[in-house]
Amino acid sequence: VTVTSSDSQQATLQIVIPEAFACDLAITKVAVQKESMPRWKDASLTITATTTNTDADVEYSLDGESWQAENVFSSLAAGSYLVQARQGGCMTSMDVVIPIPGSRYHFYWTDPRNDQKALLIYERGYQGESEELDLGYLPVITYSGEGDDTPFAPVMGSELVLKVFSLYNFQYMHMFTSDHRQFRADFLVNDDLYWTGYLVAELHTEEYIDPPYYVDLHFVCGLSALQLEDFAPPAEISATFYTLWQCLSYCFSKMDLFIGIQTAVQAWTV
Repeated sequence: VTVTSSDSQQATLQIVIPEAFACDLAITKVAVQKESMPRWKDASLTITATTTNTDADVEYSLDGESWQAENVFSSLAAGSYLVQARQGGCMTSMDVVIPIPGSRYHFYWTDPRNDQKALLIYERGYQGESEELDLGYLPVITYSGEGDDTPFAPVMGSELVLKVFSLYNFQYMHMFTSDHRQFRADFLVNDDLYWTGYLVAELHTEEYIDPPYYVDLHFVCGLSALQLEDFAPPAEISATFYTLWQCLSYCFSKMDLFIGIQTAVQAWTV
């Protein structure tokens, strides 16, 4: 740019206009970590994006509203997600599905009323193929206090008992661990969850005779499983005393009742 004054004096300024930056932001990979068990909401997505632009940071989002610099999203449930990345005026996206974890064992049958029933046993973190159980009898659910003529039986603890056909000695010994949340049974009726509970190894019974023989597997619901849990609050709660709300919230999380917990604060003006 040249500027000429009224007395014919000139000054020159050189301005360099850089080339327009190419929008080449791309999501090249999304690593999926499935839930340890269905409905646990501990899945994660790790996004890998590439770009030649080094002047701006890349941000990530799953809803197009909340953005973050971290490329990892955790505490997710199974389902479909639209993974998005942006950098300056550039934006790209990719559809990703977090699949429901597969069961370790399964058994399907139809009852006399033509209801489709299914028993699925999950092992935390199991990634292999599902095996069909050989049951000697159909699953039986019993409630503690059943027959006591009480109107509150539906909220009492319950137990599901399976008689599994064992083809060789200790075929199901791997299921008997000290971890009370390692194996879970889901009982479905017409694809709707009817009952869920965890295996209690202490209730295991096995006939010590030549195989084949039956092994009893006992699963208890969340209400019954609470007695097996030591109270171990989250690390962020470090206090000598705990509020009733903290205790209830912790118990709900261990019962797998999937109760939505919300905290409300009421401000009073005097």
